[in-house]
Amino acid sequence: MTVLPSYPNLGLPASVNVGEMKRSFAQHGYAIARGVVSDAEVAEIRSTFDRIAANGAIPSHFKPLPAQAHENAPFASLPRVMHPHRFDPTSRKHLVHPGILTCLQHLMGDEMLAAQSMFCF
Repeated sequence: MTVLPSYPNLGLPASVNVGEMKRSFAQHGYAIARGVVSDAEVAEIRSTFDRIAANGAIPSHFKPLPAQAHENAPFASLPRVMHPHRFDPTSRKHLVHPGILTCLQHLMGDEMLAAQSMFCF
């Protein structure tokens, strides 16, 4: 097990409260770490997936559904891209985002490895 530094916000913006993040994760099963991903990074991710969606299907990764398929399955209208890190450099870069990995290390108490990615619109 990796020993974490004694100062809990190492490498994280001041907006991230590690103690609160851990409490939320323990109580709800998720944690929010505001400010870890910058506005510029969010814009980059958004434009990347807008481009992916506009370019159509990617076998084994992304299959847009026709509008009529959404009528009985509301979540079907929210497309998802499976394993975008396998074909997209922006996704690969953010899969190992240092701030996200740091938050995960604090939550799990050990060093994290990236194995899977998914983007949901």
